[in-house]
Amino acid sequence: MASDCAIYLYAESRARAEAVADAMQHEAVRIEARYSRYRQDSVLSEINRAARLQRSINVDEETARLIDYAYAAFEKSDGLFDITSGGADTRNIHTHCVLPPLEVLGSHRSPSCVL
Repeated sequence: MASDCAIYLYAESRARAEAVADAMQHEAVRIEARYSRYRQDSVLSEINRAARLQRSINVDEETARLIDYAYAAFEKSDGLFDITSGGADTRNIHTHCVLPPLEVLGSHRSPSCVL
């Protein structure tokens, strides 16, 4: 997500460490492709496009869970952690995992997409 990261591995062999590192790199690339705001083909870009048009969008289970997790972090940090850095406002997620149009979001923050 446009940030540096480091992983330190300890394994019983170099081959095992390399296999785990390869799997971790594959997962990081997969997540970057799905959720990067810098990629026009990402899920996040699709959500943001729909929000700009004030349209709802269905999201998959993984995305819904990430939004739920981000909301929990938002609540626990009293708003210091906020995934809405200029993009879609995800403050009210419905149980069918559909983002409502912006005009229906209101000022309350109560997600209900719990899977």
